[in-house]
Amino acid sequence: MMILKQKQEILLMYLREGKSQREIANQAGVDRKTARKYIHAYEQRLTELEGMNASVDRGELIQELVEAPKYCSGARQKRVLTEEIEEKIIHYLQENKEKRARGLHKQQKKIMDIYEALIKEEMNVSYSTVLRTVRQLGGFFHDYHKL
Repeated sequence: MMILKQKQEILLMYLREGKSQREIANQAGVDRKTARKYIHAYEQRLTELEGMNASVDRGELIQELVEAPKYCSGARQKRVLTEEIEEKIIHYLQENKEKRARGLHKQQKKIMDIYEALIKEEMNVSYSTVLRTVRQLGGFFHDYHKL
């Protein structure tokens, strides 16, 4: 994983020292394609700003490119674990328990199978919600981690 300081060093070597991508890659200890990607992102952003006739401070531009990304998670639609969905998950886990009791271990539904069954029933639920719910109910259904 690229450390933001390394990204800044790559851009500074390119701009201030005028080094080639190959030299930068060797000195920074990264792949040449990685160095090229960050240089290209800088040049593309610079072109965008110049196209908008904005005054460009290259130092601020570098800082903007090396800052940690900011993700907007507030606009995501929240998915709610309803009682109906939880009851369905419990039903599938109960079926698994009954299948284990009859020796049908390979016919059990895995967590992904439970999720896909819920989606087929047009329930608005994410895989992570199903996974979390199965883990929470694991105290009641002892072999959930084998699913």
